[in-house]
Amino acid sequence: IRKAEQEVTDLRDGASGQVTIGTLLAGSAGLLPRAIARLRQDRPRLIIKVEEATNDVLMPALRAGELDLVLGRLPEFRDRDGLTQEHLINDYAQIVVRRDHPLATRTGLQLGDLLTLDWILPGPSTTLRRQFDKAFRDEKLEPPTHCVETVSFLTSRRLLQLTDYLAVWPVQLARQEIHDGSIVALAVSLPTTERPIGISTRADDVMLPAATCLVACLREVAEEMTTDTASMTLG
Repeated sequence: IRKAEQEVTDLRDGASGQVTIGTLLAGSAGLLPRAIARLRQDRPRLIIKVEEATNDVLMPALRAGELDLVLGRLPEFRDRDGLTQEHLINDYAQIVVRRDHPLATRTGLQLGDLLTLDWILPGPSTTLRRQFDKAFRDEKLEPPTHCVETVSFLTSRRLLQLTDYLAVWPVQLARQEIHDGSIVALAVSLPTTERPIGISTRADDVMLPAATCLVACLREVAEEMTTDTASMTLG
């Protein structure tokens, strides 16, 4: 009886149980792993399931109750019906290549210089791809069509290492790989890719305690990351 009482208490307080979170590449690079590590320090018995996909897959799963929340680039207006969104941090994308790529040290590059090159890009249904394409169209250029389409980080990273391909990565992911030394970012801005990263939940539902605890950790980590970015900018 005492054990059953403790299990009920743990479920009520979020100390155990399960939370299932959907994530996009922008959220899985730094924000989510840090939040999970923090949460598991206090609640080691909590089971956390992570599903990585794109919004066209994750949002229907969230509405169907298969996910407790989704973390990543907040969807556009057409994908917001029935959802509540919370902005955590800002994101933008960078064009990245391997460290010894022929363009790695080039200055004065423009988007027009990159048209005929091979790319690794997310699929056309993703927000990032639409924003990337818009960056070219804003300069009266047709977006690149010679590309490998994937949202797999491992596939993209390995292709960059083996080839002269270019990729478009969220800045949090790019910074991490640049710090490790194998990847560099080209000095070509993509202002159309600026977008908030945040949490999406069902508007007509009450989150379970375990999911609420994870959200609290995500907020804490996001605040720390924002402070760190501001310090780097001032420095």
